Amino acid sequence: MDKTGRLFAIIDTLRRRRRPVTAETLAEEQGVSVRTLYRDIQALIALGARSRARRGSAMCCARDFFCRR
Repeated sequence: MDKTGRLFAIIDTLRRRRRPVTAETLAEEQGVSVRTLYRDIQALIALGARSRARRGSAMCCARDFFCRR
């Protein structure tokens, strides 16, 4: 999967989950390393996605986040 597809998949996964998910779990589901996942999360944040996360903990998408055209 290319990076764009992965970014959409990450947002979709985070929005569908009711509870926060660890980077390790999310990286395994996406088939990438944890380091790559963190880079992807940083790219999403730079594009305006809001996530809540604590270092070494779990992350989730902000409840009011949605994709705009």
